[in-house]
Amino acid sequence: MAGTYLFTDPIPDINPRTLLPVQFGLIFVLLTLAGSVIDEFRLPQFTGLAVLGLVLIVSIPNFQTSWKLIDQYHNFGAGYTSPVWHTNLTLQRLRDLPADVPIISNQAVALLLQINRPAYDFCAPPCNPSGQLRYGDDLNDPTQQIFREDGAALAIFYPYCGVQNVAWYSNTLAELNLLTKDLRQAFSSCDGAIYFYPTAGQN
Repeated sequence: MAGTYLFTDPIPDINPRTLLPVQFGLIFVLLTLAGSVIDEFRLPQFTGLAVLGLVLIVSIPNFQTSWKLIDQYHNFGAGYTSPVWHTNLTLQRLRDLPADVPIISNQAVALLLQINRPAYDFCAPPCNPSGQLRYGDDLNDPTQQIFREDGAALAIFYPYCGVQNVAWYSNTLAELNLLTKDLRQAFSSCDGAIYFYPTAGQN
């Protein structure tokens, strides 16, 4: 860590997360030192209990923080094995699509893992040079051609339910709304939506 700090440009920030290995290292050194002192001077047994008490004092706050973080990642994290993916409404609707319907998605890996359906990768918004075309109207994008001409389903997944109310996601949602404007929405829920390119007479 010292070498990284001294020889990296720009200098990395020093914060509690980067100092965590140092904290654990110091704890192990202090415990080893305390054990050695107790053995060397044949101190009473209760001194070992005092050391154990210090370990608990240091560990309990970290345990609470770690448990909260693990629980949050397990239920709402980006990992595709988390419960939120197993109960995803958009994913359940995609299971009902005929096998010959191509799928385009911003979570192609999740589709392959969860429902064994390969999918084309969705573009990074705004998806076209002008930033004004709805998805499917860019004639230079082969994936959009599949969406337009082969009847592919466009499956957009949101990070979590309620993301529409989060300020930091507003720009992305605005771009997605522009891309999906006038597309035929086949399904919508708080965790995603499914669109098709409108055929003649549909809007």
